[in-house]
Amino acid sequence: MMLARNCLNSSSKVVKYVANYGIYFGRMASGLGRNVFFGCEHFSLALDDLLGKKFNTRCVYDICLGRRTESSYCRATCMLELLMLERDILFVPCGDFSAGDIYTVIHSLCNDWC
Repeated sequence: MMLARNCLNSSSKVVKYVANYGIYFGRMASGLGRNVFFGCEHFSLALDDLLGKKFNTRCVYDICLGRRTESSYCRATCMLELLMLERDILFVPCGDFSAGDIYTVIHSLCNDWC
């Protein structure tokens, strides 16, 4: 949403015009319009509420927290630990994990979720 807001408020008339057209008229025919539409649907907010000057990021944060389940929280925590293992930030004593092993678990975790 920040990209859309920045484009709508750009000092460049061309950028402002293209963003305005894509969001308000082109809608699904425009990449920017589709992203804004998805944001409206995802957060159950009207277009003016999402792009308006009084937009409150705390509102979106609260919506996301309200949708968080125990399962999604556990998945995110597991993913964080796996990524830390993959990047050698986290070390497990006697953990003989290859990069392929970690990739397989990450891939499985992502596919089970979707």
